[in-house]
Amino acid sequence: MIALTILDLRLFMQELLKGSIFHPFEVRNVEIQTFTTFQISGQLHKDFFLIEEQELLQRNYALWKEIQPFVFQMVKGSRLPKKLKLVLSFPKEEWHNVLPLEQQKQTSALFLNLLYEHPKMTCTTGVALPSFTLDKTVEHLWDEFIQSFLQQHQLGVEKIFS
Repeated sequence: MIALTILDLRLFMQELLKGSIFHPFEVRNVEIQTFTTFQISGQLHKDFFLIEEQELLQRNYALWKEIQPFVFQMVKGSRLPKKLKLVLSFPKEEWHNVLPLEQQKQTSALFLNLLYEHPKMTCTTGVALPSFTLDKTVEHLWDEFIQSFLQQHQLGVEKIFS
């Protein structure tokens, strides 16, 4: 696990709320504090969908691109939110870009946690493993991927700790 501070908050928020780079991520949870607290669970209610759609739906969580417009509507305006917390997970079908096959089999989820509390945004990584292990390979690969991903999209970060 690493913790990163976002250096250019304005650019990062623009990419997060209006851009597409986080679109493939699954949303586990969103918390927004403005005049009240809004919470969004990203878990899909499959019974909401038509039977044909349910058969096509292979995931359990909404994608960021599906939740992003709602979050944008809640935070836009002249005042910044007091707090914005997102728990995102990297889609399993993309894990081949991060992990070798053997590590994919040993992993339950790859998380990206974003926390905005005025005046800064912190990004932390995390992994969920089905069983305890001292091997930190998956963690290190995910940490390296996220740093590279953010750098590739010109979103500057500074490492707080690892």
